[in-house]
Amino acid sequence: MKRVAIIVSVLIGLLALAAIALVMRPPTGMIAQRLADQVRQATGRDFTVKGLTTVNLGWRLKVRMDDVTLANPAGMAGDPLLWARAIEVETPTVPALTGRSATIEVLRVVDPRVSLVRDAAGVNNWTITTAGPSTFAVGELQFAGARLAYSDASAKDSAVFEGLDGTANDVSAKRIGGFAFTGAKANIDLAGATAVLDKPSLAGKQVTPDAIGELDVKGATLTLAGLGDGMEARLDGPNAHAARLAMATGAPVTLGTLDVKATALTAKLPDGASATLEALDAHAAEVKSEHVGTLALKAGGARYASGDGLDVALDTVAAEVKALSPEEIGGLVLDAKAVRYKLADGASGTIDAAHAEQRNITPESIAELSLKGDTLKHAGAAGLGVELAGFAASGKGLTPGAIGGLVVDARTLGYRLEDGASGSFATLHADGHGIKTNAADDLMLTSTTLQHAMANGSRLELAGLEASGKALTTQSIGEASVAAAQFAAIDGDARYELVKLAASTKDAKLPGPIDATLAFDWKGERVSSAVKLDQLAWPTDAKPLPLNVRLDARGSQLTIDGTLSSARQVEGQTSLTSKSLRELAKWLDVELPTTGPLAATKVEGRVKATTKRLELSDAALALDATKARGSLTVDISGARPRITGTLAADSFDADAYGITKPPKRTGAPVAAALAAEDAPSPPATLKEALKVYARAELERIEQEKAGGGQSAAAAAARKAPPPAWSDEPFDFGFLKTADLDLALACDKLRIAGLDVGVPTLKAKLDDGVLSLDGRDLTVRGGKVTGRAAVEARDGAPRAAANIKADNVEALDLFDALGLTSMVAGKSSIEADLGGGVASQKKLVESVTGSVKVKMGRGSVIGYDPGEILTYIMGNGRYDAKRRWPFSRLDADMSLDKGLSKNTKVVVDTAVAAANSDGTTNLPKREIDYQAKLNVSFWFQPILVRIFGAWNSPKWAADMFDTSRGATLESAANLRRLDIKDPELATMLGDLIAKSPGSAEPLDPAVLDTLRVLQTQAEGK
Repeated sequence: MKRVAIIVSVLIGLLALAAIALVMRPPTGMIAQRLADQVRQATGRDFTVKGLTTVNLGWRLKVRMDDVTLANPAGMAGDPLLWARAIEVETPTVPALTGRSATIEVLRVVDPRVSLVRDAAGVNNWTITTAGPSTFAVGELQFAGARLAYSDASAKDSAVFEGLDGTANDVSAKRIGGFAFTGAKANIDLAGATAVLDKPSLAGKQVTPDAIGELDVKGATLTLAGLGDGMEARLDGPNAHAARLAMATGAPVTLGTLDVKATALTAKLPDGASATLEALDAHAAEVKSEHVGTLALKAGGARYASGDGLDVALDTVAAEVKALSPEEIGGLVLDAKAVRYKLADGASGTIDAAHAEQRNITPESIAELSLKGDTLKHAGAAGLGVELAGFAASGKGLTPGAIGGLVVDARTLGYRLEDGASGSFATLHADGHGIKTNAADDLMLTSTTLQHAMANGSRLELAGLEASGKALTTQSIGEASVAAAQFAAIDGDARYELVKLAASTKDAKLPGPIDATLAFDWKGERVSSAVKLDQLAWPTDAKPLPLNVRLDARGSQLTIDGTLSSARQVEGQTSLTSKSLRELAKWLDVELPTTGPLAATKVEGRVKATTKRLELSDAALALDATKARGSLTVDISGARPRITGTLAADSFDADAYGITKPPKRTGAPVAAALAAEDAPSPPATLKEALKVYARAELERIEQEKAGGGQSAAAAAARKAPPPAWSDEPFDFGFLKTADLDLALACDKLRIAGLDVGVPTLKAKLDDGVLSLDGRDLTVRGGKVTGRAAVEARDGAPRAAANIKADNVEALDLFDALGLTSMVAGKSSIEADLGGGVASQKKLVESVTGSVKVKMGRGSVIGYDPGEILTYIMGNGRYDAKRRWPFSRLDADMSLDKGLSKNTKVVVDTAVAAANSDGTTNLPKREIDYQAKLNVSFWFQPILVRIFGAWNSPKWAADMFDTSRGATLESAANLRRLDIKDPELATMLGDLIAKSPGSAEPLDPAVLDTLRVLQTQAEGK
């Protein structure tokens, strides 16, 4: 027992000595060899330690090996997989020495140089292959000052990470549980594209030779160069997180998801353009080396600036991309709060609330594209401007040179052109197919309204617009049409409206010529027309546009063959023909006289027209039987239209067209009266004159007893007061509607029944003042020259006339005026009159001036000397077949405010002579003349007073000249008359007996005269 105790004590002592010896002098070579064997067994690679190995034994084993190398696979040249300045191992001593555990708790690597290589055959140096399972592992791997290099000879890729510090845990030949590195810089070269990451920070989990479960990469800046033929980019504050990173040998690198954030991304493109993103936040899924399944991107702002002047900026951007690859993008959705752009030519614009969607995008095409926005505003560099509100656009088959289909809708579209014109569409819809840079297979446009304002102030308005075109190129138009439910052209106060407008053209060449048809409804009628344009372009000052237009409507045709200038002036030959001017005018809302044919019409001449001025020169006009030539200008640019020109016609019947009216003749026709001038009535005897007189008076009395009849009507007419002058104002408003300056001529002008020759008549109307100046107007064999003027500018209108007529047939003149004339013969008339013309009443109350009439050989028409006594007694009857020749008739009237106090009339005839002097009162329609008649069958001059209303004047005759006290002498003369005639005596006796009881008894002096005459007729 004691021996056993001694042996145990010795063994314990030996063990203690051995332990002390191991600690004091550990077996460095054995331990280093043990570790090298474990590495070699785990990796299948040569592991060499060229430097000093130090071992520190205790409860924990600490080993440091300097100048350590882990070789590449056999046969692979180049830098070894790993070289380190030193490797420090720390692990429990006993398990490590006894081999019960291949796990090293802590492995520190100082200044390692890791070289990951894949050769041209695709073989890499980091894949560990061993004959049996390896149990080598490191609980925690620590490294400092590391340099990691990667190169791929087949892909020409490389990467270098400098100054890496960090840790990795759960490290074995097959996996790394996790790692976290920080470094100074990382340089990456992928097939010529380089990336430089400053101050990189890398962290990962679940790392195997073929995959990384999660990877986070951060840095201060990331600079990229050589991307896409020279593109450069820079990310500030990049922060990337990748999940499910796969790197299987022979397979492309893939990522399950990738999230990238950066405070800013700046890129320079190969063509010199630049792009920036601010506050970038991107998420990608199903990421492969050349494919991304989905990509969602957000940015606070984005900007693109091309090298040729294009500049695009976006605010608050959000984008979603599907199936992204270098060859194609499956889908793209982009939203931006606002888009601002500036084009290379200086044009600029904005889009608010932009939303874009694209599908199947390749470098050569976009299968589908749609764009929406609240507003789009575009301003061209030369003044062009476009503004859309509530717009949506979609396209199909988009390529750099073509668009398969394009649809555009907008709530409103406003535009402004370079020349200052502007307009707007409402509810716009446009649809196009087969659109190329210089051609389109099919285009269609609709809009509820289109309003266009031209630079000169005129406007166009269309409602229900529809436009379409087919086979359109820059050289031709296969087919095009424009239709509108309503069309209006507005120029100042003038408005022209058309309904159901339709225009079309086919097989037209561009820029021309183009033949177009045009049709529209106007005033309930369909108008068809044809327009020919030599060039589809707005004319310039140097090159007016040839223009040919034809309009057909209501049996009328208008043609224009000329040019259209840049000032919108049409100039050329024009022609207007119409089967019925009356129907055409009615359709045009122009009121024409209801009389006259107003049928066949033709106008030809040279026209020069703008929206404000129309000039017609070298014109030939035909209306019914009238033909004329001349020129005419209508100018509506001022306050009133102004019409100037000259016109010469062969004949014109103003009566036939209702401009004037032929008079209603109350007497015999002029021809009959003139024929009677060669067959004067023989002088009547006193007995015949007394019989006519007595017979007329007795008939009057008998008609009174029978109940009135004509005698009562005649009496009532004689007692009726003259009609009052009208106080209704004359309307001279038409004098203020236009200004005139016309020179007129007409070989034969029929006016108010007169045929007048008008060699020259000047009519001028200026601001309400009308003046007429006629020279040598021929009227009934005579000539008339005169001037007349009406002023209706302000206040009460006034008129003035100065007329001189020579050798004018008086009877014809009165007959043409519808007046019963009592004279016939050649007359000379001078009149100089003026006065107010506010109304008929104002005219006669104010007329002032003089009228003089001189006639040589002529006739008093309507009665003869045989009935002179009946007229003196007041019972005359007018008969145009009778006449009383005279050798002289003079009349002289001087008027002052409608009153002539000294009207003188002198008449000389072979039977009788008259000399009168009296008063004419125009306002009251009254006369009061004292006349002295010398009658061949009467024994002495007879004084006659003609007074009262001029429509039924009263006659007071003093056959006995009682005014001179010669009554007895006159009675004696009567008793010497030889007028014995029983019939006359009976008639005079009946008249003397019946007159006192009649309604209008004879004057007592007349009865006394009749009693003396009765006695002489009885022969007593």
